[in-house]
Amino acid sequence: MARGLPSIRWNPTVRQLLFGVNAIILLLPLGLILFFHVLDTGLVRWTEQRLIAESVLIGEAWRDAYLEIKGESPATHESILPPGHSGKLFVPIEPTLDLSYGVLGPAPDALRQIAVTETAEVQAGRRIQNLMSHAKVFNLTGARVLNADGCVIASTGEDLGDCMDHLNEVQGAMRGRYASVVRDRISDQPRASFTSISRRGRLRVYTATPLFHDGRLIGIVRMSRTALSPEAALWIHGRQLTFIVGLTLLLAPIVAYTFSHWISRPLRDVTRIARSASTGETPQSFQPEGVVASEVQQLSVALEKMTGQLTERAAYIENFATTMSHELKTPITGIRGAVELLSDDWQAMSDQERNRFLHNIDVDAQRMEQLVRGLIELARIPGAHDDQVEAIEPGQALRDLCMRCNPGIEVSIDGELPTLHMNPQHFESGVRNLVDNALRHGEGKPVVVEAKQLDKKLRIRVIDQGTGVSELNRGRIFKRFFTTEREAGGTGLGLAIVQAIASTRDGSVELESREGETCFTLVL
Repeated sequence: MARGLPSIRWNPTVRQLLFGVNAIILLLPLGLILFFHVLDTGLVRWTEQRLIAESVLIGEAWRDAYLEIKGESPATHESILPPGHSGKLFVPIEPTLDLSYGVLGPAPDALRQIAVTETAEVQAGRRIQNLMSHAKVFNLTGARVLNADGCVIASTGEDLGDCMDHLNEVQGAMRGRYASVVRDRISDQPRASFTSISRRGRLRVYTATPLFHDGRLIGIVRMSRTALSPEAALWIHGRQLTFIVGLTLLLAPIVAYTFSHWISRPLRDVTRIARSASTGETPQSFQPEGVVASEVQQLSVALEKMTGQLTERAAYIENFATTMSHELKTPITGIRGAVELLSDDWQAMSDQERNRFLHNIDVDAQRMEQLVRGLIELARIPGAHDDQVEAIEPGQALRDLCMRCNPGIEVSIDGELPTLHMNPQHFESGVRNLVDNALRHGEGKPVVVEAKQLDKKLRIRVIDQGTGVSELNRGRIFKRFFTTEREAGGTGLGLAIVQAIASTRDGSVELESREGETCFTLVL
């Protein structure tokens, strides 16, 4: 029997493996571009978050000073809430910037100015001037407090009185909501060194936070800071970056080797095993271990099956040659002996002696003919062609066959039988051999043939009431040339033919025997 083959599990094809390698190579630069974009956006968001926190502190300091100068009551939790948020415990300001929305050009110059007079707003701004200036020293931020009309009343720069109501972020704050933008940064200073953290950024983040008191807008805090560039961020995290780059350089050849190993190793193994099989060595399993390409897996399965078939066929040929030499030796010896005797003593023999020797020659010739005919039939079974397949209605075919063999055979059909698509000669040969076997060993008692559908297959049971099969012979009864009726002309090929037919139909044939009853079950 051929060795059992493992089922084919999913494996990537060679095309998929090569596509995977090329995809990784192609996606690396795209991944780097995406990484820098995400990093750039993250740095802008981080800068915006810092500006929000600082603008809240500056705004609260200015509001307290403003209310104190005007002689109004200090701010409370309810008085500072934006309109529409009354009763809420928290009103968080979340970063909103995203570089995918685009980057604005540099902030345009002010379109108008106002005279800076000693108003409560300006006086409050003067009180927090040191706070804003010191924040600029340590945080590198630009801070401006604007009145409700969007004009500067306190600044870390030299733009007091400039009106910024034409800027996008200020317009948003004047409408009562937090706003932020990203603008291209233009510096009038020479390009700084690579290690400079404050000057490497090309983008400047602007935020505008509205200030409220009792539901009305009293001012706006506009903050700005240059966002840290991805290059500077990577320089700051140089040790981690070096580790990542080193790890990538280490993994790249490992990945390349792994992919090439997946493709080449199984092919080398299959080639080596095929060479050893071609030189006549004991066949080894063609099944490669680990992850292999789908085409190589299918090739190994096909070679495994082919090797199993060739091994089985070689064993069969060896057994066939040995058995045939033994099986044919007896009739050939008998024929040659009878011919020699007839040639030497033909004249001296009586008619009765001559007829006896001629009869012996005829019997031996018939046995040889039966052997050859059985072997030819057995050899043709695995090679049936598709054009020999026909649709067979097994119920009627069984009745006709049993009627030809012996009208006394009882045929029992249980329900509707499945239609078979197979060589009709194989069907008839398989059933006929079982029926003939039952008639020979049934001692003249009734023989029953039962047919039934079983799991979409056809089950045929042939039952006789003979002496049964001995325990010793049950394990050998389906072997080629095994027979207990050699003297009666048995060839030992009938049940072997039945088993071969069942194998080609992915079926089976089994024996159940006890004293007084023997049953052969054929599944097709």
